[in-house]
Amino acid sequence: MHDAPVTQTPLGRDTPDAGTPFSARLAAIGAFVFVGLVMLLQQLPHVFPGAPEPPEAGVTAPEQGDEFTMQAVMLVKLANVVRDGSGKVQDGERLMNLAETPGQTLVERVRTAVVAGEVVGAEEALRRLDAVGTEIAAADAQSEDAPPAGLDADIATLRRIYGGETVDDAEREELIARHGYFAKLALVHDAPRTDPTRERLTGGGIPLVLTLTAVMVVVTGAFIAAVVLFIVGVIRFSSGRIRPRFTPPLPGGSVFLETVAVMAIAFLALQAVKLAIATAFVKEGERAPEWLIVFSLATQWLLVAVPFYPLLRGVPWPELKRRIGWTRGEGVFREIGAGLGAYFATLPFLFVAIGVSLFILFVRALVDGGNGGPAAPDNPVAELLGSGSPLLLILVFLLATVWAPFVEESVFRGALYRHLRSWWGVVPSAVVTAIAFGVMHGYPFFLLLPVIVLGFNFSLMREWRGSLIGPMVTHGLHNATLLAIVGPLMWQMRIPG
Repeated sequence: MHDAPVTQTPLGRDTPDAGTPFSARLAAIGAFVFVGLVMLLQQLPHVFPGAPEPPEAGVTAPEQGDEFTMQAVMLVKLANVVRDGSGKVQDGERLMNLAETPGQTLVERVRTAVVAGEVVGAEEALRRLDAVGTEIAAADAQSEDAPPAGLDADIATLRRIYGGETVDDAEREELIARHGYFAKLALVHDAPRTDPTRERLTGGGIPLVLTLTAVMVVVTGAFIAAVVLFIVGVIRFSSGRIRPRFTPPLPGGSVFLETVAVMAIAFLALQAVKLAIATAFVKEGERAPEWLIVFSLATQWLLVAVPFYPLLRGVPWPELKRRIGWTRGEGVFREIGAGLGAYFATLPFLFVAIGVSLFILFVRALVDGGNGGPAAPDNPVAELLGSGSPLLLILVFLLATVWAPFVEESVFRGALYRHLRSWWGVVPSAVVTAIAFGVMHGYPFFLLLPVIVLGFNFSLMREWRGSLIGPMVTHGLHNATLLAIVGPLMWQMRIPG
């Protein structure tokens, strides 16, 4: 059973949406200002991450979700899998290349030395510690920026450990308090492989290898399917077999542009409430308690009401469904199939965007590298997934696979794209919609390109099918697949214990 046909004007377009030209101008200003404020709010932590702790603040142990530590845990687990009968890691020096990331701070270089002690041997750990110690001494002699307080003492303690000397309990506890996982790893470097403490810190390599293998199979399969369907899509489009089913309205309406402005205003209001609560209950420098994170995630569901805003402006329910795209199209299952096909056909664009972002991230690390250079971007999703809290994992999964597909597709591809198409063609409408969609996310600006490209692809899907079933389903499956890949990896790369 198909949806009711669109009421077309003599120009072959849908009738104008509700609203007046004056309200459209006000909505345009509001959408531009408030979406811009959301972008500013999302980017401020990345542009101005806050003043770094002074050297006298010392060194603090890494926490769950720390990107450098997750890479170190992965490397140690992989090394434990490829040990030979004598306990030596095969090609340990080559494996250490995975830990040689540009822009490491002095603290990270000390911790890399600990990883080298596990992967290559005590001699390599001592060599790397000596190199860092020499650099600290040279900086002190030249009165340059001081290293973190106590780091030279940590190096001395680690040199004694890898040199076979004994350290007392106070030194052990101090080292653990400052370096956490890395200190524990150093303290068991010469323990038997069967030692329970060492096994807890270095074990779990086989499940990690299996997970990485599964990820490679999924990515390879997706790449092959993307190339094949991209070629098929180009052939079908060039032969005229792909025809758009979306009918743009005549200009003049404003209600769906108002919906975008309402979304941005509601988002900002929620952030203000969360900030007020966090300021009242969390002291400076402390981590947010789990209840506050749960509250922050749960209140996102209030935004589900935003796509229904046109009802308050007098748009009848049947008209809202038809115009925003909540329709069956040519049938639910056919729309899902078409959406999946379009998703894979446009995946090459996403692969290119990911490659560009990774290149930018690499260049940025090279340019900003060195002692005191910017750290890698915060990864709150990785921190949540690595926390192991079942409630947080469920909330993140539901937001990614249910909330985001419904709210974001309804607001951006349903409302914003429809309004823009009343004035512009497919490409400019899709580009502007994708940019608005992208900047509403909290990733660093230089990593937003994949999100923007994904939004562009969903806009093309909306143009082709008219219905939002395809964009919603593929958006949900895209997020679910990422979580299915990233979740197990983050869990296995979390700090042991």
